[in-house]
Amino acid sequence: PEVYVRGVGWVPFDIHPRRSLDPVTRAPDPDLRRLYSNLARPKYKFKGTKSPFSVMARRSFPWGPMIAKAFHWTLRFLFVSLLLLFSLAFLFKWVRRFGYLFTATGPRRTIRYYRSLTDRLSELNELREPGESLESFAHRLKETIPDLSTLTERIVAHSLGSQLAPTEEDKALFRRIHQQLRTAYPWYRRLLQWIRPFAWSRHIWQRWQYNPPPALVKWRIFLTRTGAFLRRTLPIFRRSAT
Repeated sequence: PEVYVRGVGWVPFDIHPRRSLDPVTRAPDPDLRRLYSNLARPKYKFKGTKSPFSVMARRSFPWGPMIAKAFHWTLRFLFVSLLLLFSLAFLFKWVRRFGYLFTATGPRRTIRYYRSLTDRLSELNELREPGESLESFAHRLKETIPDLSTLTERIVAHSLGSQLAPTEEDKALFRRIHQQLRTAYPWYRRLLQWIRPFAWSRHIWQRWQYNPPPALVKWRIFLTRTGAFLRRTLPIFRRSAT
């Protein structure tokens, strides 16, 4: 060390005494010193108090919390969407199944009951073959549901212009067909179809496969023309020779 003396300048001094009356102390343990230093730091446990270390870590990884939050909300959105989809599917299934009960007696009720019966047979894997008529389908199931032929005759007559005058025999016909379904198929097989929300639509997809509606045909044509236009204009959509 040096001491500044006016008129002289900086003068070196030796501050260590030649002899000390105090006992010689040991140097502090570095590990113990580090431990006491960590214990003396503030813990930042109070709400609203942010630790500088956490702030630095958050600034270092800004995408971590955002990705986790986006993943969480995506899973929640998918779960709610699936729940809503299955709820709507079950609701639409029950409307088609029991809609004829809320229709006045007449041709519309008979047609809606036939639609409900077709949905039930579709769930039980009884589908019309491609090109099979209603009469042929009823004849094929004559041993299982004998009264299906009578119901089919009324449906075909209505499609050809008959008015289908409402009779009291319609209710009895519906009850007989319902009883024949119970007798032909076991209860556990019919009960299993209640938990399948889309099984009733198998006959619709099969019919659309061979005889699609005009709206679906137009949509397919639009997609085909769009793909052809993209392959012609954009090289990324062109198929290679291999």
